[in-house]
Amino acid sequence: MQDVAAELQRLAQSDQISLQSLLEHEEFIDVLIEATQIVLRTSVTEKKAALKNAVINSALPNPPEASLQNIYLRFVDDLTSWHLRVLSLFHDPRQWFMDHGRKSPEFTMTSSLGALLEKAFPELAGRREFYDFISKDLYLKGLLSTDGLHTMMTASGTYESRSTDLGKGLIRFISISDL
Repeated sequence: MQDVAAELQRLAQSDQISLQSLLEHEEFIDVLIEATQIVLRTSVTEKKAALKNAVINSALPNPPEASLQNIYLRFVDDLTSWHLRVLSLFHDPRQWFMDHGRKSPEFTMTSSLGALLEKAFPELAGRREFYDFISKDLYLKGLLSTDGLHTMMTASGTYESRSTDLGKGLIRFISISDL
């Protein structure tokens, strides 16, 4: 959480936030407390980064409403790092490959989301039961719009976003855009 304090200080120095107003902002304090409690219960790097970003985003102007912030924090607490990785991939597959310094796979005529997932995460090749569980769980939580990864579709269709509005909101809340 020291990284959070340093980032908040940087934002205050660039006049993007007021530290004094944050101390008086109950919703921000609630997010800070909840995120701190979750950080204490995890050693997972992806979750720690997501929580840091959530606290920072809650400090910025126009954060999500308090109820959504609480829902997003519960998701971070409940989901595994694989859930977060898969959601990030299916949120914007082309951008995901660019962000990871990799070329998007070129499928010929048809493909499936499962094939895309295995190209993104080679370590999941042959672990269909595991990643099907992850994707189904994301679907049941309302974060992905599809519950199956093995339906054949056009090659370009594999690159369409599969995150729901709730999933998009979670990704925005736990990610840092260029400030």
